[in-house]
Amino acid sequence: MPALIKAQPKTLPEKCTITHSAVKGQSVGGETCPDGECLFTLSQCGMCCLLQTIYNVTDWIFYLLMIAVVLMFVIAAFLFLTAGGDMGKTKNAQGMIILSVVALVVALIAKLIPSVVKMIIGM
Repeated sequence: MPALIKAQPKTLPEKCTITHSAVKGQSVGGETCPDGECLFTLSQCGMCCLLQTIYNVTDWIFYLLMIAVVLMFVIAAFLFLTAGGDMGKTKNAQGMIILSVVALVVALIAKLIPSVVKMIIGM
């Protein structure tokens, strides 16, 4: 086992880079996307590692919450359809729909966080 660990060299990046997509007219790092969807790579900046981590975390939060929202809507719809006029079951389904809307709002806020951080640090 020690031979396997020694066999793989530890290389740390000399500089952090951030890669993010933009749409037409959007500005990233002082460059503007001229057409369609562009992919920008910014390098040699001190906050790029932080921003890349924030992008990764918020993307994961967004995707996981979107999956949860879809599942909650499907379950709530099933509860509504099978309630048969029972007020307790319909209130339970309404509560699930409200929670799924809250999860949707949180997911959208997660996609907004990197822009707010970039604005705060002046990038």
